Amino acid sequence: MLEIQWFSIVATIVNLVILYFILRKFLFGPVHKILDAREEEVRELTERAEAREREASEMKKSFDDEMAHLEEKQKRAMAESNAKATAEYDRIIREAKDQAESIIEDATKRAAVEKDALRNAADQELADIVIAATAKMLADETTEERNQKLYDDFLHKAGGKQ
Repeated sequence: MLEIQWFSIVATIVNLVILYFILRKFLFGPVHKILDAREEEVRELTERAEAREREASEMKKSFDDEMAHLEEKQKRAMAESNAKATAEYDRIIREAKDQAESIIEDATKRAAVEKDALRNAADQELADIVIAATAKMLADETTEERNQKLYDDFLHKAGGKQ
């Protein structure tokens, strides 16, 4: 039959306890240290990643705020430029109209003066022709043929000068 040997059982238990302490000291201890170091490293990396994410979020918010400010500034500058351009356009148009009116007024005055001068010259020439014809008539004999010739000459000179 089988006998239980208490000494072997106790020796085996003692061996297992000694093996446990040896393994704990030389195997589990370093493995736990490595696992704790890895855990610490992962925690640090996670904290750094979260910090960088917060920084990126803050930078993005700052960038968005700056872009909104720049867009508003651009809109104001465009509105101001448009107002200045419109004012300059209106000023140029007003000056052009004033110049055009002045030119038209001067041309009208010059035309009236030239018209009066031409009329006076025509009247003077007509008067000279009439005086010359009258003087000729008085100086020459007055016959019907002669009167007709003078009349035709007068009409010819008066009609040709106009």
